[in-house]
Amino acid sequence: MASKNFFNDILTDVNGVSLHRFQALIWTIVLGAVFLIEVVVEEKMPEFDPYVLGVLGISAGTYLGFKIPEQPS
Repeated sequence: MASKNFFNDILTDVNGVSLHRFQALIWTIVLGAVFLIEVVVEEKMPEFDPYVLGVLGISAGTYLGFKIPEQPS
């Protein structure tokens, strides 16, 4: 597969846009924004709720579960 653009490359596989890749991107953006806001505005490291970390772990496990069977391009 030829490279098209950054977002297309990280969100698609041979079957098109993958939900698990999109989910990982959204989580990265949301938690990255929370991190930056806490550090810049509050001037402290954020403390993530255990439930958020649990959901993040489930999300990462789902991503990994779908990523393993993908064929290398």
